[in-house]
Amino acid sequence: MLLRAVPERPPVTELVRIFFVSTFAGTFLPSTVGADAVRAWSLAQDGVPSSTAVASVVMDRLLGVVSILIGALVGFALMPAVLENRQLVWGLAVVAAACVFALAVIFSPSVDERLRRHLNRFPTRIQHIAGRFLDALQAYRSQRGVLAIVLVASVLVQALRVALGWMLGRGLGLPAPGLAYVALIPIIVLVMLLPVTINGLGTGQLAFVWGFQRVGVGAADAFALSILFAGLGIIGNLPGGMLYAVGKRPAFDKFAKASREDAKIAKG
Repeated sequence: MLLRAVPERPPVTELVRIFFVSTFAGTFLPSTVGADAVRAWSLAQDGVPSSTAVASVVMDRLLGVVSILIGALVGFALMPAVLENRQLVWGLAVVAAACVFALAVIFSPSVDERLRRHLNRFPTRIQHIAGRFLDALQAYRSQRGVLAIVLVASVLVQALRVALGWMLGRGLGLPAPGLAYVALIPIIVLVMLLPVTINGLGTGQLAFVWGFQRVGVGAADAFALSILFAGLGIIGNLPGGMLYAVGKRPAFDKFAKASREDAKIAKG
């Protein structure tokens, strides 16, 4: 939907393949940025202008984070005692402020004007690349209906994640109330998005243990819940692996080759 207005857009079947393959590749790459980079690269290789490809991925991620914040606010309203932590509140406030700024860059002409004035301090090439990216982002000003639909879909995805955590918790016989999953899962997912580990492994486990211990779940049980939650996510990514194995894959192969060459240059 975010690429609906792009004349150079690949067929829907190819977009679906790119989505699943990039999600599968993200299983083995740093959280968030890995899959997003593969997705943007693949779109560009299939004819989408690079600035538009990156803008669509950034917008998708931005709306996803906004939907997580909405879920966190709902959880805070329903079970405020679970979230009584100053560092957590400050963390959510920082993420919310970053989202507000990003949305202002897209929808506010005055913010856009100031940002472009600051870009004048940089070399011409950087100004050109950044300007094209900002133009691609601001093309969504006229697509508010599309953005609303994508945001609603993202909120539904967060609801599915909460339902998944709740069902796993019930299967393990955990004593946590249902509202605890509504309050904690969005925050845990936000922590898992931090690009500091591969596919959120480690950070997700710490977040599960920290959060569910606050509602009477033992550390071992919370850890088990985190492993099942992450494991089902990996299983859900396997269709992308099958599509990569049996379908065309020049875009991802080029991305992997470029990454290896960059690594060699960095080592050299």
